[in-house]
Amino acid sequence: MFYRGRYSSSVLRAYLYTLFHTRRFEELFQAIAANTFEQKYFEELQDLWYKARYAENEQRRQKELGAVEKYRLRKKHPPPRSIWDGQETIYSFKENARKVLRQFYKRNKYPTLEDKKEIARITDLQIIQISNWFKNRRQRDKSSTDRFTPPVQLQFDNLLI
Repeated sequence: MFYRGRYSSSVLRAYLYTLFHTRRFEELFQAIAANTFEQKYFEELQDLWYKARYAENEQRRQKELGAVEKYRLRKKHPPPRSIWDGQETIYSFKENARKVLRQFYKRNKYPTLEDKKEIARITDLQIIQISNWFKNRRQRDKSSTDRFTPPVQLQFDNLLI
């Protein structure tokens, strides 16, 4: 088995891709779990992890997976800690980032550029992502209050026909 202590991360990643393309999935999963990787490679290696899970399952079942089967595989086989910080990512936002955004939103629904820069520093999100999150959140809040507003009672007593 390949261990990072002996090899550079680029050699180790090349080895993982070789395992993937030669369809040696179990070795790939073991190699990923047994090594440590820099966080900058997490997204790439998570993508490889899931593609290998899909390919392994498709090979076993002899049919292409649909969206639901892929979702179930992702839930059943999350990436190991060696390539994942444990935070679930929903729509490109990690749990901690969403928590920070919600806290800022409670204080101010219209953050200044300085506020957005501070949020970006804390969350590692881009300012455009932060701006879009606030815009979407305000829109969702507006839509939800519109739905629950009681209908206006119209008075027809004073109308002349």
